[in-house]
Amino acid sequence: MEKRRIFNWKKNENDTTHLLEGLATCNHCYMAYRTHSKTDANADKQGQKGERTTSLIQPKFAFHKNALPEKYKLKLKDAELKFIVAGSHSFKSLENDGTLKLVQTAIEIGADIGLVDVHDIFYGRQTIREETLSKFHQYTDQVCSLLEESIKQHCVTATTDLRTDDLMKRTYLDFTIFFVNDIYELNHTLLRCKHFQEEKSGINIWYQIEEIFKSFNLSFGDTLVTTDQAPNMVKALSLTDEHGKI
Repeated sequence: MEKRRIFNWKKNENDTTHLLEGLATCNHCYMAYRTHSKTDANADKQGQKGERTTSLIQPKFAFHKNALPEKYKLKLKDAELKFIVAGSHSFKSLENDGTLKLVQTAIEIGADIGLVDVHDIFYGRQTIREETLSKFHQYTDQVCSLLEESIKQHCVTATTDLRTDDLMKRTYLDFTIFFVNDIYELNHTLLRCKHFQEEKSGINIWYQIEEIFKSFNLSFGDTLVTTDQAPNMVKALSLTDEHGKI
């Protein structure tokens, strides 16, 4: 684990802040470490004897599962192991908030209606796919409503770019807008991050940008688009009436 030196400060009885020399804090876990031996410590550090800095990060799970009978401890460990191995999930996925909320929901259902078979309550891929699309359309409608006044006031700009995943070598087109509301707050939101499977030509890029403009009722010719100097992006925006700041 990388330990970056972050100097530690402390207030004394006179409410004066002074540097705790000889100590540094890990930028990852916030644990304090001595940077040189105790023999180098001066009188000020001797007065700090017995003081300990504890981690600010609390463990996500209780170490002792006192509320869980022994037979369920083994059963749960085995089930989590199978989730990782059979599903090719990472160990970190066990601590993912989405996974924990899913499990917590199942626990609450069981506590309310009693023991049930998971196949009687769980939704499959098709239902969740439809729910995802429903949420997406709901999000689109909300964004369109949110942008309506900013578009009328000509207070919307955008950025777009193509990027390639270094590992999988997949290309994605992202499109982010920035807008100012009626109380002059600057906001931004990602409207699209699309797996770009087409040839990365200017015309194909423009077709995707045009579809985003239409989906969110953005104003053609009145939305400044910023991107980099990539020839295909320059070509894509030159095909439009947009005067993109390239």
